[in-house]
Amino acid sequence: MVGSGMAVLIELEPLAPQGVERLLEGLGLEDTARLSPGLSRYTGGNPLFVLETLKHLIETDTLAQGLPSRLALPGKVGTLISRRLQRLSPAALNLARAAAVAGSEFDLRLAQSVLERPAMELAESHAELEAAQVLRGNAFVHDLMFETVRAGLPAAVKQVLHSRTAKYLEGIGANPALVAQHWLEVDERKALPFLLEAARSARSSYRLFDAADFYERAAALLEQQGRPAEAAEALLSVSEFILNFDTGARAERLAQKMLELARDPRSSSRAWLYQATLHLHRG
Repeated sequence: MVGSGMAVLIELEPLAPQGVERLLEGLGLEDTARLSPGLSRYTGGNPLFVLETLKHLIETDTLAQGLPSRLALPGKVGTLISRRLQRLSPAALNLARAAAVAGSEFDLRLAQSVLERPAMELAESHAELEAAQVLRGNAFVHDLMFETVRAGLPAAVKQVLHSRTAKYLEGIGANPALVAQHWLEVDERKALPFLLEAARSARSSYRLFDAADFYERAAALLEQQGRPAEAAEALLSVSEFILNFDTGARAERLAQKMLELARDPRSSSRAWLYQATLHLHRG
């Protein structure tokens, strides 16, 4: 129709955050200044995506709570984005999948290692993704695009990408928590040493909340693998500092779990000592 002069194609730029806020105001919504930044990031300023996301939030009665950190793909949005992805070349689609798995660590050097492709070929695929408005630089143009690519990952492809990404990040000395996160998707046994390393690193830099989380995740994996003594040791490490910031239900659960996992006099006595110290903290 455009070729025969019966229609005109008008290219529209995405709405800026201020434009999204005006759109929300026009819909009569309250607290638009709070909602608009998140919606802009999530939808990339696409008016259709903004409206579909709002509709989803209203229908699920979650709009009043604000935007969650992650949203299910609303309405027809997933279908529209999937059609765009279907028009990509296989090489460009694989690069987008690698970006979805790598997240904020993605760059072309990582992609070169993970996809085992020459740099020039990857640069061409990257240009294709930018032209299709899938990527902007090393990041997805918006969260909806990222969620659609990730949701469409075949299980086997996802495992290969996580495994290769973990090996690449390990090779460049990346944060052990990041390496663990990828191994957890593939092989929990390989994730364990990185979880423990992340816990020790977090504790040495006084990030005690993070350290406790990493130790407890490691302990849960060790228990699942039938290694109660090692699980108890991980929890004993938590007991050395958790009372600095928590004397409530979490600290109580830790006390019970330490006693449950104790298999020798040493771990048993330390578990009882921790429980006594918890009671002292509670007065």
